Amino acid sequence: MFIYSITTALAVGLANGANDNFKGVATLFGSGTARYRGALAWGTTATLAGSIVASLTGVALARALAATACCLTAPRRWCCRVQGSAPLF
Repeated sequence: MFIYSITTALAVGLANGANDNFKGVATLFGSGTARYRGALAWGTTATLAGSIVASLTGVALARALAATACCLTAPRRWCCRVQGSAPLF
């Protein structure tokens, strides 16, 4: 079931975002500012940078939410003192 879910998610992501790489910089090509390969390189670079920033942001958010959940459920807020975060109340 796990492999099926991952495969389905990848297939939907591929089908949904296959043309998004070039759509963001199509104006560069359409206006003649950049050639096709140059515009495609800009799109690829911007997409890669965005995915890296999104991944780092997601990790930071997951850590913050995990620390919050631990603080709410841990007995005597032990987890909050260990992780260095302040108790919520």
